[in-house]
Amino acid sequence: MILCGFSRGAIACNYLGLHDDETAKLWRAFIPYSHYDGIATWPYLTSDRDSALTRLKRLAKRPQFICHENTNSNLNLAATKQWIESTGINANLTFTETGFRNHNDAWLLRDSPIRVQLRAWLDRSLK
Repeated sequence: MILCGFSRGAIACNYLGLHDDETAKLWRAFIPYSHYDGIATWPYLTSDRDSALTRLKRLAKRPQFICHENTNSNLNLAATKQWIESTGINANLTFTETGFRNHNDAWLLRDSPIRVQLRAWLDRSLK
């Protein structure tokens, strides 16, 4: 199974999908779009970076396609990449921006280079 999420759902990819060892084993790959577990502290338990790192370690070598709309927000793709790299995690990660500025999931419906890239990534991840 592939776990995908948009916005708060993107955070849930790791927050719920990597919650414990048993749950983490269910997923073959992850597609968090527009936010990421550990980048900010949210108003729920264990949303801190140390807890997020514990969850991220359960990812192992499974792939993640981490994408984000183009934004100058401090919660952007660059911040996500910087935090993950700072953890020292050696994971199978793809980082990319959608090429769109809107915080919505409509980019998946548009014929675009990012959609082609995502489909190719998904095909490789399922082999």
